[in-house]
Amino acid sequence: MMIREGFNKILTRTSDYKSQVARLASGNIIAAIIPFIFQPIIARLYNANDFSILAWYMTFISIFSVFATGKYELAIVIPENEQDAKNLTILSLSLSALVSIIVIVLSFTFYKYIAATTQTDEVLWIFAIGPGILFFCVYQVFFYLANRYSLYNSMSFSKINQNAGIVVFQLGLGLVGAGGIGLVFGRLIGYLISAVVLGWFTVRYSHLKRSEIKRTVVNNMAKKYSNFPKHLVFSNLLATVYTQLPFMYLAKEFDSQTAGQFAFALQMIAVPGLLISNAIGDVFRQRASELYRTSGRFDHLLKKTVKNCLIISIVPFAVLILFSTPIFRVIFGEQWILAGKFASVLSIMAFVSFFITPIDKAAIVVNKTSYEFWYNISRFVANCLIITVSVLMHLPVFTYLYLLVIISIIFYIIDFVYSYKFSLIGVKYA
Repeated sequence: MMIREGFNKILTRTSDYKSQVARLASGNIIAAIIPFIFQPIIARLYNANDFSILAWYMTFISIFSVFATGKYELAIVIPENEQDAKNLTILSLSLSALVSIIVIVLSFTFYKYIAATTQTDEVLWIFAIGPGILFFCVYQVFFYLANRYSLYNSMSFSKINQNAGIVVFQLGLGLVGAGGIGLVFGRLIGYLISAVVLGWFTVRYSHLKRSEIKRTVVNNMAKKYSNFPKHLVFSNLLATVYTQLPFMYLAKEFDSQTAGQFAFALQMIAVPGLLISNAIGDVFRQRASELYRTSGRFDHLLKKTVKNCLIISIVPFAVLILFSTPIFRVIFGEQWILAGKFASVLSIMAFVSFFITPIDKAAIVVNKTSYEFWYNISRFVANCLIITVSVLMHLPVFTYLYLLVIISIIFYIIDFVYSYKFSLIGVKYA
């Protein structure tokens, strides 16, 4: 009885904006704390080369997952008709399964080439790419369906389960000396757990039934929201690539040790902040969609979101910018001093990202997907340019990182300006 009541509480919707943000953000904070608590142990069980393998694995997952759903999952919150939203969900899940099967076949066919290209001695992680894409995409699809129904407790609970699963299996596999494979399979199992947990909650709440799923409706949804794959797949692919470019550049231009140190620093600095800011962004997107439908504007919500995120981020990021190196030395050990130095630089970028990321889907809210397209193309080109300059001029790694930070901040400012304009776009036609 108590277990059933607990599940009912998890499934309960929340309507107040502050309550929504608090519930989702608090869940993501817990999810971020779980790996951070155990990271000192994990950092001593694995080395920089192992984290380089994990970073390559995540790079492949990130890139292929862009294709897997056709970005139709982003449209799930838009339709007023519930059946349309459910058919969009099935469309996204079907595409994910298809792409995952293709990637599995490609992995078994070209695993030797992939291992040689990434300069990794181990190959088992390559065979985990396809299943990882499937579990990750299934989770994402149900995440947006849960977002539609304001199931923020369920979303938080699934994220906590995901990170708890990752930590448990990475610790266990690390203790038996699994190496980079331990980090990869820990991540894979975490994706599986979160996909199952959130899928169960969301299907139960939404009463998703096979009788509601019709091929004609699925086809109609694919056509109606065809601007999502047309505009967002390529642009999101570029966004994913420019996000992964720094790691790939360091792995190729320097060595796996340097790339592994960078990947570890990024995981410790950027990922926890993104978990929280993305949680706030998920609530912002859902609430902004409602405001846009009813009043044609959401500028007050946007300004309020940015202001609150800025206030709560100043102190923690100031500490990271100033003291990351000694913090990394004490907490993670002497072998991660370089990662601490990287973290000091990356924290500058992560700070600005923290209060801009929550509102960066304003273009999606007003269906201005073409903006996302051109924004991501521009940022991709800018990142390629600084890598080209770094290669031609043989710039030191820290000079490259500072250039990366400057370019990123410029684009965050551009994104804020346009997001604010989009928040007022309905006023012109009122």
